[in-house]
Amino acid sequence: MLIFTRYMKKKGSVYLLLLVFHSCFGFFLYGQEELRPRQQPPVPDGWKEDPFVETVPVPVLTRPEQKTGFLLFSRPVTEPVYKNTHPLPQERTKKIKIFATPGEFEPITFSIYPARDLNNLHVSISALKGKAGKIPEENLDIRLVTYWNIRYPYWISEGTYRNVPELLEKVTVNDVKKEECQRYWIIAHIPEYAKEGLYRGEIKIKDDNMREPVILPVECKVLGFVLKKDPHKHYSAYFSQLERQYRDIPDSLYEKAVNNELKAMRDYGLDMFPSITLSSDGDHAFVSDKMKNFIDKMLKMGFSGPAPVDGEQVVIAILEKYEGLVWKPHWKLDRMPSDSFYQRVTNVFRDFIKEWKQKKWPEVYLNAADEVDPSVRDFGVRVYQAVKEAGVKTYITKSSTDKDAKRYSPYVDAWCSQPFDVPYEKAVSGNYEYWCYPNHVAGERKNRHIMMKGGRMTYGFGFWRSGYTVLIPWHWRWITSDNPFEYINARAAPCGMRMDENGNIIPAVYWECFREGYDDERYIYTLEQAIAEREGSDKCAALVKESVKLLRNIWDSIHVQPKYMDTGMWPSEEFNEYRWEIARYITALLKYPPEKKVIAPSVLPDILKDDRY
Repeated sequence: MLIFTRYMKKKGSVYLLLLVFHSCFGFFLYGQEELRPRQQPPVPDGWKEDPFVETVPVPVLTRPEQKTGFLLFSRPVTEPVYKNTHPLPQERTKKIKIFATPGEFEPITFSIYPARDLNNLHVSISALKGKAGKIPEENLDIRLVTYWNIRYPYWISEGTYRNVPELLEKVTVNDVKKEECQRYWIIAHIPEYAKEGLYRGEIKIKDDNMREPVILPVECKVLGFVLKKDPHKHYSAYFSQLERQYRDIPDSLYEKAVNNELKAMRDYGLDMFPSITLSSDGDHAFVSDKMKNFIDKMLKMGFSGPAPVDGEQVVIAILEKYEGLVWKPHWKLDRMPSDSFYQRVTNVFRDFIKEWKQKKWPEVYLNAADEVDPSVRDFGVRVYQAVKEAGVKTYITKSSTDKDAKRYSPYVDAWCSQPFDVPYEKAVSGNYEYWCYPNHVAGERKNRHIMMKGGRMTYGFGFWRSGYTVLIPWHWRWITSDNPFEYINARAAPCGMRMDENGNIIPAVYWECFREGYDDERYIYTLEQAIAEREGSDKCAALVKESVKLLRNIWDSIHVQPKYMDTGMWPSEEFNEYRWEIARYITALLKYPPEKKVIAPSVLPDILKDDRY
């Protein structure tokens, strides 16, 4: 019914009859439920679009393309496709090729540039089959990259927006306007049991004006090894109170929604607890019953510590109840609280950590006061001192290079900064842990090149090169209004994953790029582990030497940046080229038996040596 009412005011009766036909009989004709893209919320009055400006000339279609009415093109996942994108001649594609390992998620993407309106466009993919077996259709999740009007260029921009690729929606049929690009993003999950070999299938593309579908062949090379994860590095994310995250989910769907959320977090590489927000009455710090259940589920699903715990609400509650002070952003207080306030902070968190430990939950790292302004440094320092006196480890959203950092340093276990702001040598010195919350790729900046290409670099090669141990961006799924799909008319542009009415996750396109970075880092570590296990072997000494040389060359080629934006990095094509070279050496090394049992460090010492082979 929603499909009918969505178009009733815009289309005539003939169109409505066609729409009824496709809604009622689409499943029988195409073998799938009819799902269309979500509607765009209206742009508020007075807002002005800051559009993406395309400089590439309009493509000239070949005769076969003129016959179908569109051309197919493919570009790296870190390069965005806008509605008004014009494909480059070399981006035309007649076949999609990917490679992946058992258990890995790998995107299959292609785009359609339509030279005419496409009515009831359907895209489907077959199972990928080979001599070694098959990758079934249920492991090939077809998504459409949908465009949304979002505050631009920043999450808090006022009065300006841009129509950008944001979500990967489950869409089975779509009406496409002439010259408005559509990007399809198939999330291929290679089965863990998949055997090494070449798997082939095909994508079918058809609309109402075509007698026969266009066939786009797909090839997937499954590699003969499973990726290892660096045990020294962890991926987390900020995650608000459950009551806020699930406020529109009916009780009947709550369990399903939570399970889907946690499964998605694991699928996207999160291994460490997302942030846990504490509640307080001013005398106690506690987690809600729902949060306790959430923690238990996380432990069962394989999440580990440390647990980043947000204790800011506790400090605020004590401040308001006993000091009569009102919290302001970045803790800009009207006056300093009394000495007894800090003792209360210690007492409350001492009781909290005792109860937490009794449950045998993972070790806590507490963020007691987020981004404290330098003008109230003494307040921030004393709060962190009070928390440490309660016997709780801390992480602080502050750079260790800030002018006031030295005052905090006795009470800090982990510095959590937005950029990678200290050099590798300091990050691995062992004096502190260094975490990063790379908000510029996860929601604060709305430039798609920064979020997608900068995001992949931040999560993969850049993370490896940084020496940092934790990534914890704001935000996994942040909602700023009653409508989770409202990106303009709210207090700020939200970010991250969305959740549909049935408790299913709708991925944000840049989180797909983060996952590609996560896999880049796993490819690196898998090679490092293979090298470490075979060092000293006479049988493959030359190969070990070549493998280290490859990693050294990659290490040296990375232009180290505090924040990976949209410049100063390799061309997007080189990410997968490096990954392929790494995979070749892994495959070659694994043909030789390991010489020893060892856990490789995040960066092999030989990579850092000044001498060169």
